[in-house]
Amino acid sequence: MVRLWSSTFPKISIIGKIINQITYSTSLFLKALFLPKESRINVFTDPFFLPLLLFILYPLKRFRYTITLFDLYPETLSRNKVLSERGVTYRVLEKLTNHVYANAKNVITIGRCMQKIVSSRPIHWKTKPAFIPIWCDTHNVRKKTLPENYYRNLWDTRKNTFVVGYSGNLAKFHPIETFIQAAEILKGRKDIKFIFVGEGAQKKWVQKFCHNQNLVNCHFQTYVERESLGSLLSTFDCGLVGLNRDQTGLSVPSKTIGLMAAGVPVIACVDETSETAQMIREINCGYICSPEEPKILADLICQLKENPEQITSFKQAGVYASNTKYHIDTISGCYADFLNC
Repeated sequence: MVRLWSSTFPKISIIGKIINQITYSTSLFLKALFLPKESRINVFTDPFFLPLLLFILYPLKRFRYTITLFDLYPETLSRNKVLSERGVTYRVLEKLTNHVYANAKNVITIGRCMQKIVSSRPIHWKTKPAFIPIWCDTHNVRKKTLPENYYRNLWDTRKNTFVVGYSGNLAKFHPIETFIQAAEILKGRKDIKFIFVGEGAQKKWVQKFCHNQNLVNCHFQTYVERESLGSLLSTFDCGLVGLNRDQTGLSVPSKTIGLMAAGVPVIACVDETSETAQMIREINCGYICSPEEPKILADLICQLKENPEQITSFKQAGVYASNTKYHIDTISGCYADFLNC
């Protein structure tokens, strides 16, 4: 394995994140430029424009490449009102992306809903897009590097308080408003506390809302170090994940797998047709809620809190699935089959 150089600015800095993506992509481009012709490579859409480098290199190198899609572009840019579908930039990106997909040996999606959208593109496919689930690094998620009650003490939370946790990006395409409205509904419950860990476009708005509504049952924390993630997740009694309905098929919240591996029951505010909803139904590791229904979300939180047997069942199902179907060894085997065929 060869690790390429890139800058390592904190991801909470937008400029720093952009620089990190540019330096990483430049290093990868230079490395790929000197690979032998017809090399077999796998490209991930992180950063999202990485596959477009193949548009430049393919005529010269004729790589046999596979693309793994974590997010769909340029559709995501349109849904988030960054680009207009009628605009020239969008249409150019769409055309380039279709060209890169058409020349790919394989295109892999991390969601069945995503697979459906990609397959509908007007492309003469070498091989129809495939589905391989997201994976989980169970070792890091379960590793405890801090004292058992470190975060509860930090948040001034009693041992018997039911902690509802959200860890990750508070982005515009996540139903953060639904989460916070559920917290407002439950503000009279002293035995339930909401913890939001991360940064993002909606964080300032959410904090202001909590201040104005005097929601003392909400606490905000910036990202924790990777080695502290296991200690953080083990503090949650249930974990929230979500994706706005209009984003269904364009992305799959990977934090779901992390919660499962940590033995945390999941409540997912997602569309019923999403990969996350299908996953939770198949594994039976949590509840599914519409991303626009804070009252239902509040009811599910209370229902879970009052049902220890259900909590145990969800925990066991999530851990088992992360040890088997979604384990990194299982998924890497699927990738090996694709790359070697």
